[in-house]
Amino acid sequence: MGRDVAEDIAPSVVILPWGNEIEDYLDPIGLSLEQFCEEMTGGWLFGFTEALRLYGWRVSILCVSRVRKAHSRIHAPTGAEMVFLPSPRLYRMARIRMKDVYAFSSETGARRFGTIGGWARASLRALVPYTATPLFRTVQALRRLRPDVVLCQEYEHARFDVIAVLSRLLGYRYAATFQGGQHTFSTLEALVRPWSVRSCSVLVIGSAAESERVRSTYRPDSRRVVNIPNPMDVDRWPDADRYAVRQQFGWPAQARVAICHGRIDIRPKGLDTLVDAWRRVVAEHPAADLRLILVGDGADAEALQRMLDADPVSGLEWHRRYIVDRSLISQFLHAADVYVMASRQEGFPVAPLEAMASGLPIVVTNAPGLSEIVLDAAKPVGCLVPHDQPEALADALSRLLLDPELSSAWGANAQARIRERFSLSAVGRCLAEHLGTARQTFVNN
Repeated sequence: MGRDVAEDIAPSVVILPWGNEIEDYLDPIGLSLEQFCEEMTGGWLFGFTEALRLYGWRVSILCVSRVRKAHSRIHAPTGAEMVFLPSPRLYRMARIRMKDVYAFSSETGARRFGTIGGWARASLRALVPYTATPLFRTVQALRRLRPDVVLCQEYEHARFDVIAVLSRLLGYRYAATFQGGQHTFSTLEALVRPWSVRSCSVLVIGSAAESERVRSTYRPDSRRVVNIPNPMDVDRWPDADRYAVRQQFGWPAQARVAICHGRIDIRPKGLDTLVDAWRRVVAEHPAADLRLILVGDGADAEALQRMLDADPVSGLEWHRRYIVDRSLISQFLHAADVYVMASRQEGFPVAPLEAMASGLPIVVTNAPGLSEIVLDAAKPVGCLVPHDQPEALADALSRLLLDPELSSAWGANAQARIRERFSLSAVGRCLAEHLGTARQTFVNN
């Protein structure tokens, strides 16, 4: 695919999303590659893409996939080139023999290794993630795209180590971000990761707590660790008439509505805590018309369905689908009064930012990335509660649901904060500045 002269002059970045194969992210939320290319927007990936393009960067997205042949597509909503490379045969053979390629132990990850011992299983488990990157095809793609910077999602992932080595050999600057990935889980990663992190040009981290962990664990040059939140396009969340939208969903005008949307992953997202908290809310206020709207799909959808079937929850309405249509998500958010997220683990989630852009106050737990959204605000935008404490979550939800004036005032504060701190222009300026520094300077370690 050719490029014009202006594109060659523009600074360029290649972004590699998380996952040994991109389908590992798409399959649990019920999305195809076609939808990924033609419809999907938002999230950190396309937020970064739009923010950097706003400042003149040429953005390409490089995905390892289950496709048979390498090919390129144009991401319809942003115009970014998307390159899909088939995963290596060795990795495909290995993953067939594993229960879970992301398991943290050889016992939970292994499937058909016959009589091989524990040491051999652990060694294989540690090596498999490193076989997921097609080295020759990746080098070919990078040479064609000629990026100034290669940006990896999740530095706590084997692909980051591989890209670090390739980038150093090929003379590319490389950077990484953190979107909630797990920490180092094998001895091999523990040996390689400190070098990968310390030699990285820029580490883009939204969470202050995570930044501190990286500094204390790996001791990189502190100038290379920058706190930049995930961006969002605030113009895609225009104001709407709450009660007119409610009529479309069949929700009563007088009801007080809390909402949560995104991937259905019970433990990381704290959905068990959220359900427990909601039981407490409706039990403590039986006369009030209170609704909890859950919108999403994911790997734990069946488990959540079994949980709700076994013990139904009053006032909980689950729309079981992962919605890529931002206008539809906007309608859901504008019909609600309060946004809630009970996560145990996050990077810097976009979902509560979308809610704030829609004028909702938020009730969130103190997971990394969530705390900063609430604590750094000049005016109150919501409530921050400890994770795994349904009583505290229920109290905060009740406070905002039962006080329309308070929730409305905090929602207005939240909307103003989004435009000031998290817009594409505000975040894009920071990203362009720091990736631009990485583009200009290459330090040999």
